[in-house]
Amino acid sequence: MGRPPDLGIRRTNLALAYDLRFQRTGVLAGADRAVEAGRQAVAVISADHPRWPTCLLNLGSAQQSRFTFLANLGIKYLSCGIHIAFTGRSGCGGRGHPGGRSKPHPPTTLTR
Repeated sequence: MGRPPDLGIRRTNLALAYDLRFQRTGVLAGADRAVEAGRQAVAVISADHPRWPTCLLNLGSAQQSRFTFLANLGIKYLSCGIHIAFTGRSGCGGRGHPGGRSKPHPPTTLTR
């Protein structure tokens, strides 16, 4: 038996669900799953299908969510590293910086 005719639609819906869950929880594995499901959707649906643009949109949205999260995480840690380099202190201490005491960061899971 072959694959279901609506497999691409199912995969793009799955990508959207994973992306929304990632945005809510911040668990990076969810973003990776969203991108993978989006890629699978684009791979199995034909370019002339009426939902092709939706598949591309959901894939792009998942990739953007993951990129933005990783870029923001990198900027926070880079900023903290620069602060440590210039002050010699081990903690940044500023609001929104890793090691800062005024506002704890939500846990970040970098598992795949």
